[in-house]
Amino acid sequence: MTTTYLDVDGAAVGIAIAAPAYLEALAQQSLQQWTAVLRTRRVLVLLSDARSGGNSAEGRGLAVCPKAAASRGLVRQYQRRRDTVLLLGTGRASCANDDEPAGPAIAVPDLATAHRVQIPDPERLSFVLAPCSIVNDVTPLLRELRSRFPLLRGQHPDQWCYVASDAQLAARAAAEASDLVLDLNPTGRAEAAIPPGVAVRRVEALSDIRAADLADAATIAILSSPHPLYESVAATERPVVTAAGIIEVLSGLGPLSVVQHLARTAARTDIYARIAPTDGPASNKAPA
Repeated sequence: MTTTYLDVDGAAVGIAIAAPAYLEALAQQSLQQWTAVLRTRRVLVLLSDARSGGNSAEGRGLAVCPKAAASRGLVRQYQRRRDTVLLLGTGRASCANDDEPAGPAIAVPDLATAHRVQIPDPERLSFVLAPCSIVNDVTPLLRELRSRFPLLRGQHPDQWCYVASDAQLAARAAAEASDLVLDLNPTGRAEAAIPPGVAVRRVEALSDIRAADLADAATIAILSSPHPLYESVAATERPVVTAAGIIEVLSGLGPLSVVQHLARTAARTDIYARIAPTDGPASNKAPA
């Protein structure tokens, strides 16, 4: 029993079910159920900055993110000058693979903590963003802390990591443009990036995809791991299902267009233009 259609390249694609005679009625019912949801679709998938040459070390992943390592170095630097260090945000403080761990810092994950945290010496106080924190979640904390501790010093914004922020922006943009979100994330953290009112189906196995979910879904977003929004998990805990597996399934349910989404923020402070020699044209390049 089969149902086929011609793809955009003229190839015949479709659904086929083989079953013994005593299951023929059930197979026919299943074929009719899935045939009813055949249609042309778009699938939106996210390109993480770690895979596209952004803030993370390309080819090595977030585990050795250079900005995370730099943040840990700043914590040690501020502690050497005897400052109390505040670690802002809810990112992954351990995502830098650093042989020399930083000393303890005071975690300030939310606004309530920023409002009540007590500092032994407010004149010796610095902050660092926890690596992979979402910058838009951290800036309110920083405003509150600066109102309480005017002498607060800390990490230059050029050194902030935007990987998780960009991941959230890309996930939200994809979700807003979609009729259905298939969330493959094993930890559930992607839910914060999905706007209210968007249909979401958690997918831990291909069997979690239901024909009823796809009936009215012309555009489907896939949020999958590995991705900066998600905590790393042991290999044995990772779901068997992948974005590629989902795309393969959906490609049998009608002509499919796969659209890749990427959001990227780049900090660029043009300091060299401001310090260029006066006797020649301004240069944006660093001196040799």
